[in-house]
Amino acid sequence: MEAKKILIIDDEESIVNMLALHLKRKGFEVLKAFNGAEGLQMVRKQSPDIIVCDIQMPGKDGWDVIQTLFDEYGTNKFPILVMTGRDELEPVFHNIEISDYVIKPFEINTFLEKIDNIFSRNLQRIVYLMDFISSTNALGIVEALEKDGFAVKHFQTEREMAEAITQYMPDFVLMEYSQSEKAGDEMIETIRHRMSQAIAAPKGRFQSKIPIVVYTYSGMDFKVAALQAGADCYLGNPESPNAVVQVLWDLAQGFNEPDRKAS
Repeated sequence: MEAKKILIIDDEESIVNMLALHLKRKGFEVLKAFNGAEGLQMVRKQSPDIIVCDIQMPGKDGWDVIQTLFDEYGTNKFPILVMTGRDELEPVFHNIEISDYVIKPFEINTFLEKIDNIFSRNLQRIVYLMDFISSTNALGIVEALEKDGFAVKHFQTEREMAEAITQYMPDFVLMEYSQSEKAGDEMIETIRHRMSQAIAAPKGRFQSKIPIVVYTYSGMDFKVAALQAGADCYLGNPESPNAVVQVLWDLAQGFNEPDRKAS
């Protein structure tokens, strides 16, 4: 099995080498970068499995690195573990799409445990599904997604979805356009607004976008309305539950399908 790659970005060479030593002992391949610009170059060339990034660095700092990664790849591509000596930043870390953070100085076992936890969490991508609980089509989609390794939470009301979003952000939102509480386009706008509120960082520096994928078994075409309301992908009537699964994997890998995407 190919070793997982971990990129460490920190201007303190002693810290980078110390972390690299312990990670290599656990069987990881370690990539090193000693400034933000070098780290971003290495991300583009090596595509690491986890990025460990310090916040305070000369030139491009950790904030710049994270923002660039979000801008270029979205928030789901690379798990990021942030390091900082400023414990007052903890509230900020809770409001941006990073995997975890660690406050310097820290115990090496704490660091290694966080790395293991990130790998464990990223084995499953989380899907929030908005559709009638009793829908046989929705149940078929849930079964296909779970069989393929996704973790699915199935909701029928806007309130249930909103409460879940405030607790934990999904990797995808999947929804039937035809809803009981409001029109499909209004529901898309509401969900997008709820997610924007949940992930908004101070001064709006970090903007992340969770893909909203829309389907319908109504037999009608809502493509224009769905995309204009803020959906990222419109499937129409899926050929099968597995077709929905494939679209989510394509989105996870960054494979855009122009005819399904909003312009």
